[in-house]
Amino acid sequence: MNNITVRPDELKAVLYEMIKEFDSNVAQAAGEAAAEVAKDARQQLKSSSPKRSGKYASGWAIHTEKSEGIVREVSVHNKAKPGLTHLLEFGHVTKNGTTRKTGKTLRRTPAHSHIEAVNTEVQEKFVREIEKRIEKVFS
Repeated sequence: MNNITVRPDELKAVLYEMIKEFDSNVAQAAGEAAAEVAKDARQQLKSSSPKRSGKYASGWAIHTEKSEGIVREVSVHNKAKPGLTHLLEFGHVTKNGTTRKTGKTLRRTPAHSHIEAVNTEVQEKFVREIEKRIEKVFS
């Protein structure tokens, strides 16, 4: 940190500018970390998703919202078949009570849990990335 001399009447303005710059640097670091982690999440979801026709697995996309040139929000969603995410993750009641392949009577389809594990992993990775990037802001 640089030593600066400030007169008492300028202290408020100088502190405001320093905090504003720090806030901007942290927000930018968080946005960069979120974008990087979202790319990893999309790749993991593409590889771990159930594949019958391939449309669902290849449909994962990243949505990024920016404000003042800084990434504020990043989400990963299935653009091709958004209604299937919950049904596949948790299973669901079948239409006529039978499975498609065997014809055996079942009341629910099996769950293919593929989102929760990726979600947990990328949340932990985001925390590590943001900590690493904020340390750089301080140094």
